[in-house]
Amino acid sequence: MKRKSFSIFFFILFIILAILIFLSIPKKITKNPKGTLGNTAGNLNNNGLFCENNGIVFFANAYDNGDLYSMNLDESNIKKISSAIVTSLNADSNYLYYHQNDSSSASDLGSYFRYYGIYRCKKNGKEAVCLNRDSIKTFLLIDNSIYFQLKDDHEKLSLNRMGTDKKKEEKIVDYEINPNSSNNGLIYFNGIEDDHYLYTLDTISKQVEQVYKGNLWNPIFQDNFIYYMNLDDNYSLCRYDLFTNTMQVLSTDRVDYFNVCKEYVYYQTNATDAAFKRVKIDGTEDKIIKNGVFENINITSKYVYFNGFGAPTPVYKVNTYGDGSVNTFDAAKEAALLSK
Repeated sequence: MKRKSFSIFFFILFIILAILIFLSIPKKITKNPKGTLGNTAGNLNNNGLFCENNGIVFFANAYDNGDLYSMNLDESNIKKISSAIVTSLNADSNYLYYHQNDSSSASDLGSYFRYYGIYRCKKNGKEAVCLNRDSIKTFLLIDNSIYFQLKDDHEKLSLNRMGTDKKKEEKIVDYEINPNSSNNGLIYFNGIEDDHYLYTLDTISKQVEQVYKGNLWNPIFQDNFIYYMNLDDNYSLCRYDLFTNTMQVLSTDRVDYFNVCKEYVYYQTNATDAAFKRVKIDGTEDKIIKNGVFENINITSKYVYFNGFGAPTPVYKVNTYGDGSVNTFDAAKEAALLSK
């Protein structure tokens, strides 16, 4: 009887070990084509709460504590795909990447845990894998690597890189670089420690080069222009032409946050008459969208989403290329109620 019990015990132990070994084997991750970017710089600079990929929008639903949802561009087929509370959303053809930064439900265990760090999951929200549990400020997927700001125990930031397969993590530079704006293998960023000039980091050679001696903040590359906040001119909204090496003021308003699409720059002014506004990328047709103070300006090809400063809900939206009429993101609220 004892021999039979020992046999059953070792058989169960063998099965458990086999499962653990199988789970520990890294799964092969499909390679991305050159030029892949996980999200736009403007979205990531505004916490990366929305991410458009192949006609699908993945977003943190503010009406459901920031849990991960997906929907079509027109807000149809909206559904909850994970109880992870997400920011810094990135996507490629096969996976989602996000920063999980608060308590998330582990319903299969019937309790709550705290999981922090960068995660990868399938686009249906399944098979989430933690890639890094360190304190992360922001990150961008470029081709087959994730570039992320890492904060150490002394609150010092560095730029690190790791593969989407969780391999080959390395420190690129030991100072702060915002990796969110990239094009053709270059990361565009403003200096932090010595100056606020415009620089590029070559993701292949790791070489840093100075591009423009402007006193700027939050540069966004689009179509060979750099859109930025001008620190020498009361945080006015400007753009720099990389071809002609010329600068243009788009708005003299003091800017808190901004985001860029093909035709417009959407931005929040900081003044006694604060407002959420938009201006064409050539500086014409400056228009007030909604009076007040707002944040988290995230853009898809269909809508621009934003919310009141310090007030996650209601979430407002305006048609990206429409007349500027403001509505609320009711579909997200209704989907959150149905998911309870």
